[in-house]
Amino acid sequence: MAIFDNFGKKVGKVANDAAAKSRELAEIARHNVEISEERSTIRMLYRDIGELYYREHRQDAPEDLKPFCDKIDVAAGRIHDLEAKIQQIKGVRICKSCGETSDRRARFCSACGQAFTADESANPAEEKAQPADDPKSGGTA
Repeated sequence: MAIFDNFGKKVGKVANDAAAKSRELAEIARHNVEISEERSTIRMLYRDIGELYYREHRQDAPEDLKPFCDKIDVAAGRIHDLEAKIQQIKGVRICKSCGETSDRRARFCSACGQAFTADESANPAEEKAQPADDPKSGGTA
């Protein structure tokens, strides 16, 4: 019966080794998730720093950063144009006072009552794109 005892010990050792390896792998997986979360936090902070820098120093950015700022300006202008096209399709315009949408033909904002001025085009797609003050600005769709 020594054979069965020896076999039982070997099976027990293999099971213990497998359980230990399984615990190691689970711990590694937990650490990898934590690393991924920290990397995500760093990426968000870099983004936030970049947005803050852009807002504060767009006009006086160093030469090596100006191409990036210019690309942001171009992208923001494109977003503005696309939002204007969406507004035109929807038949609405955005109130400069409260940011809400109103019918394109309205003389007053339906949300805050602010009068639309004569210089505000009834067709938002005709408005000229302006550089973005806030590159995080969302769409109106």
